[in-house]
Amino acid sequence: MKFQIVDAFTDQIFGGNPAGVILLPEGADFPADETMRQTAAELRYSETAFIKPLGGKHFQIRYFTPAAEVELCGHATIGSFHALRGMGLVADGDSCINETLSGTLEIVVGKDAILMDMAKPQAFESLDTPEQLAELYQVSLDYLVGTQRYRLQRGDIVIIPPGISHRPLFLDLLTEPYRRMVLWISCNFAASFSRLFPIFQQKSDHYLVRTAGTQWESLEQYFRATVQEAGQKELGWEAAMAAQTELLCVALSRARANLPPPQSEQRELLDEIMLYIEHHMTEKISLERAAQSFHVSESTISQLFRKRMDISFYHFVTQRRLIAAKNLIQTGASLEQAAADVGFGDYSNFYRAFRREYGITPASYRQLVRQ
Repeated sequence: MKFQIVDAFTDQIFGGNPAGVILLPEGADFPADETMRQTAAELRYSETAFIKPLGGKHFQIRYFTPAAEVELCGHATIGSFHALRGMGLVADGDSCINETLSGTLEIVVGKDAILMDMAKPQAFESLDTPEQLAELYQVSLDYLVGTQRYRLQRGDIVIIPPGISHRPLFLDLLTEPYRRMVLWISCNFAASFSRLFPIFQQKSDHYLVRTAGTQWESLEQYFRATVQEAGQKELGWEAAMAAQTELLCVALSRARANLPPPQSEQRELLDEIMLYIEHHMTEKISLERAAQSFHVSESTISQLFRKRMDISFYHFVTQRRLIAAKNLIQTGASLEQAAADVGFGDYSNFYRAFRREYGITPASYRQLVRQ
């Protein structure tokens, strides 16, 4: 396949937004999806457009990043029709049709510009009441704790036991930055107060305490007071922090005992894949096998992890195995046994992955947890 490199939105070479453009021979169909993705990966531009002539001024364009197919790319579309004009397939003043995964677009080729007509917006529903508007502008964040995904709102408290992985999701979709306060409670503190505070005794599959609109809404004040004491470090600040933490634990225990468990979000493909990894950790996990299990392409899974979790599929698998290995080491398992039990077929691979991820060796970590 012959390709061109077109710089859109510029009149200077090596400026603007570059894109790869590939014109298929007339009458030829698109290559296999994986072939197009690998071609885009080899060209190494953010998007590469594959143009299929449909006759006259009618074209179908598919867009691939190095990781996966995308529905539409603006600068690659502009670059494609600039390339078609250079090949003599379209001319100034032509009105062209571009079929894409996002719909049919009209492209007007001008002398000094190429115009892309996006689909007209459609009104589906109007929001009239203050309650509807408040819901529209309410900031929320999807957060993963273990294999449970919650949509967090202001005032929510997430309790994360030791050894449970957690991370925010879909940060690229947030319209505003989110702010959180983190209070780390040592295992020794939790053990010494486990008899008094049921929150340290319960083994549960839910980790969220939703306080908004309840009598426990003021729990935030305990967090703020604790953070303030830590920041100011005035006389007696450590005792004050301990006291505030105890009050918080009392309130949290009462809230958790009296509030119904929140429902986790409906599982989506990403959740199901992460659960699959959790249940098959000791086996050989591959992108190919995961794609076959969920009847999707490998590029779909790769894109999900890259875009939603800012991490590759294989790096996520390694992280989950390392966390599980750390838990086993804490319970007294040997380093070799811990590595084998979580799916590392070779101890040297486990050693290198552990040191790369945490900056210390497995043996050094074992010494730390035994102190």
